[in-house]
Amino acid sequence: MRANLTSKLRLVGLALIIWAGSVPCCSQNPDAAKQIYKGAADSVFLVYLNDASGSPTALGTAFVVGPRTLITNAHVVSSGTPVLAVGPVRIPIRVVRRDEKNDLALLRVDVDLTSTALPLRDTVPSPGERVYAIGNPEGLEKSISEGLISAVRSEGGRKLLQISSPISHGSSGGPILDSQGRVVGVAVGILPDGENLNFAVPVEFVREIEAAAARSNDVEDAVAPQIPDVEVLLARKDKEAYSSDQDSPYQLASAKFGQAMHTAVTLTRKVNDLRQLACLGVRSWDAIDDGIAAARNAYTSTPTVGNSALLAYSLYQGAALQYVSAAFAKDGSDEQHKAQEAERRFLGDASKIALQTKTANGKLDDVAIFVLGGAADQLRNFAGATEYFEKIAGHPVQECGNDLRMLAMRDLISEAAALKHDDEAEGWFRKFTQTYSPSASDWNSEGDRRFQAKDYLVASDAYERAAAADAGYGYDLCYASVGRFLQPSTDEDKVLSDGRDCQDASVKNSDQNSSTEYEKELPVAHLFMGIVLEKRGVYSGALENEKEALSALPGNSLALATEADIFADTARYQECVSAEQAAIAASDGKYADNHFKLGYCYFELENWAMAETSFRKAIQIDPSNATAMYDLGLSVQRQGFTADARHWFLEASKLKADPETRQKIQDALRN
Repeated sequence: MRANLTSKLRLVGLALIIWAGSVPCCSQNPDAAKQIYKGAADSVFLVYLNDASGSPTALGTAFVVGPRTLITNAHVVSSGTPVLAVGPVRIPIRVVRRDEKNDLALLRVDVDLTSTALPLRDTVPSPGERVYAIGNPEGLEKSISEGLISAVRSEGGRKLLQISSPISHGSSGGPILDSQGRVVGVAVGILPDGENLNFAVPVEFVREIEAAAARSNDVEDAVAPQIPDVEVLLARKDKEAYSSDQDSPYQLASAKFGQAMHTAVTLTRKVNDLRQLACLGVRSWDAIDDGIAAARNAYTSTPTVGNSALLAYSLYQGAALQYVSAAFAKDGSDEQHKAQEAERRFLGDASKIALQTKTANGKLDDVAIFVLGGAADQLRNFAGATEYFEKIAGHPVQECGNDLRMLAMRDLISEAAALKHDDEAEGWFRKFTQTYSPSASDWNSEGDRRFQAKDYLVASDAYERAAAADAGYGYDLCYASVGRFLQPSTDEDKVLSDGRDCQDASVKNSDQNSSTEYEKELPVAHLFMGIVLEKRGVYSGALENEKEALSALPGNSLALATEADIFADTARYQECVSAEQAAIAASDGKYADNHFKLGYCYFELENWAMAETSFRKAIQIDPSNATAMYDLGLSVQRQGFTADARHWFLEASKLKADPETRQKIQDALRN
């Protein structure tokens, strides 16, 4: 029979938790461990326990969770007077709150620490999830190890995380971090007769001890940052250019905002302030866990419909973050699977709360309806998403300053497109334009939808509007140029002007993502510009454009054929032959027109035999081509085969031909 965990769990006093030795199963991503360590190590401290004479008798670990505030195990601070080791300096510690059941203690110091608070994760990690621990084994400060969540246990009324990392003296009270550097637990104990059976207290109990301390004023000198101050810190972070460098202005501003946000959520009790903090979490995804915690605290304190809807909305935003994380992760990777699992978990929680969020008349709250629609959309249930979004598309709905009706209408457009209901998608877009001023992104999406539907006229107009609204969409002018060529009646002037404007925009562009769009579509615009210019007799410009197209699209049969036309028009027949032969090879010889034009160039070079061969191939592919038959007759006539020539002239006379060709055929027969 399995031994009871409660009876066998031995707190190893100050001998608890993670040693920095490697774990073979979990050493696949050293770069991740480096990033975790770089971001968190400065927030982890060595704690000494002094005896009555002031001499250290034991040691442990603590980590920063707020201004002057740290967390460790209760047993760490139970056998002496705790002091914080900051280099050679020893800072006195006050224990302001204990949770003996879960073996946690909330600590305060009377000096400001330059270290940032470690963010607390809002959800329970899943078995198999990779985690990282930082502690002070045997006094070796700030050692990191990597392991897995082995299981989530519940024994004797106590919840524990079982982890795979080994344990060593001195790291008790250290943080267990997920792959995003968020605290998921606090190192606490091992089983004495179980190999590598190690445990941590889930982070939810850290939140509880913080909240309990705030409610009872145990942390009397900890003042929650004012909401405007937190907003200012968020604005400062948003102004900085993103950088992954931990010493960059962005990361420093982000750390200050995160610390203020976490402290505010921990200490704030006013429901309206908690609602504002929840919305700040929605605005800044790196603070979404604290935002969800604020929404949950608001609902727990005051379980109104509005607070329930806000909690559902915050959880939905957490799911959206995980969706993005999964999208950018390597396909099939552990990181992607974990993000997808977290997304499903968030969506499940958000949907469950949303379905219970009803007004006094028993109807679902509008924000809850939006959440249910968004959840259905993320699960690719487009029909279900449409049903929800339609319910709120006709009247204003706001949450956290976001216009949910506008978002719902945009989603209705995309749902209809995903279901291939092109007319319905266009109808919703027209309704959207009656209520809102479309953004460049809206016009870009409209262009993509209409182009896909082969409505090239409307698509081109939309692309031009997108580029006019935002220079970042300058590449849309290439799509517009192509669309203007493909529309039922080619607008040649627009093909040229949009193409040239797209080329100018590509020169000014500095965005790597946009560069990919230019590289993909500008050559196609060059191709069609070349065709227009060849038709107009601007041969040098036409040839220049086709060369540009072929430099990016080598072997493009249409570009090669157009190049051949230019050579034919300018009496460069040998070059025409080479270009047309390349076009035939690129298209596997399936187009009659290519063979016909090759025959024409051979004819002009007076290579009657090769001209005959080419015209015969053109007729074989398209037996209705009277001009090809007439030219075949001329080719065999030039070789002295008069009877064969007359045969082909007679055959050509039986086919439909333009007046000029018909007159030539009749003249040939009379002669």
